[in-house]
Amino acid sequence: MMQVSDGGIFNLPLRLSGSVVIDGDDKQRIVASVTRGKATSRYIIDSQIHYFLQQFALPRSLSEVADQLADEGYSRDNVLQFGKNLVKTPLLEFCAEESQIPEIELICQYWGWQWMASFKHRKFDGVYQVVDSSGCDRVIKAIRSPQSYSETMRISKQLENERAVMLRLQGIPEVVRVIDWQVSPFMTLSMEYIHGRNLTECVLADASIQDRLNWCRQISRIVRDIHSAGVVHGDLHTSNFMCEQTGLIRAIDFDSSFVAGSPYIPRIGGAAHFMPPERCTDHWHESSEATPDFASDIYQLGVILYFVLTGKPPFRGETYSELMKMVKAGHFRKLESIVGENVPMPITQSIHDCLAIHPALRPASLDNLVGLFEEFK
Repeated sequence: MMQVSDGGIFNLPLRLSGSVVIDGDDKQRIVASVTRGKATSRYIIDSQIHYFLQQFALPRSLSEVADQLADEGYSRDNVLQFGKNLVKTPLLEFCAEESQIPEIELICQYWGWQWMASFKHRKFDGVYQVVDSSGCDRVIKAIRSPQSYSETMRISKQLENERAVMLRLQGIPEVVRVIDWQVSPFMTLSMEYIHGRNLTECVLADASIQDRLNWCRQISRIVRDIHSAGVVHGDLHTSNFMCEQTGLIRAIDFDSSFVAGSPYIPRIGGAAHFMPPERCTDHWHESSEATPDFASDIYQLGVILYFVLTGKPPFRGETYSELMKMVKAGHFRKLESIVGENVPMPITQSIHDCLAIHPALRPASLDNLVGLFEEFK
């Protein structure tokens, strides 16, 4: 936990949460009822907590309340600490619209981080680069105070699932590491920040065939190891791999991943050029409700390897509709006609097998493909 100064969260306006109603019960006890969606939880609170909460009927900062209560004989430091603990409960909430501080800055201020960049800044959640209190870069995924209870629950489940998957994969060095997990007062998943470029940028640069083959070898091994751990990635594409300055490839972004056989949380969207034919729809940037599996991962890996070796995806179209028709038809220019003798025929054929239209015709595992790349090392 960070050391909070009066210039930090103590000066941000707070209010009694809109989901909270305080009344009494038939035993004359004070009860705080917290409603979330259709569920209501009831908490017995004492008179001191009740009096403290009454101070936030209108937006006020902890510093303002501490000053007032100090005049009434309470210890200012104790009030601040007490308020800081209550902020972690559903009873109090920050007023972002009152403070005019974007949620990400508020989150960073609470944990003692410095916000550096936004990778995704969506309506309900986001992905950000921050510098923590020790001066280290990290990436965080956070919920951005959504108004919709259903969206809160959906994103919470996604973050919890992503964390569980990543912890399962922590034995694979090439998988991004989990640093921290916080649930209250802000749900945040913290990961290491990988210095380098994403694989898409590397491929589109003037890379040698040796570099491209090296990347293919690493990516194939990473996906093989992820599958060996029983995890379906669910959204493999070149931007979900980072290339460090040393040339080491790292896998990131497991928000569509799940343990094979466990419940799958459906996701809308996906990288169109990497979408398996069985998951294609007629609508831009949407995938079908078909559950991803190892076969769909292997197809997406085939697209990645094709793109890495040639700089172009196997399927293209002037419009999204044309692209989907090409994907479903399975017609693409054969690799050997592009890369020539730079890549052994067994490797190009194995990549072609990954791109089979029907999932049952794709390789059952990646052991053979990984072995081919290792032989050509």
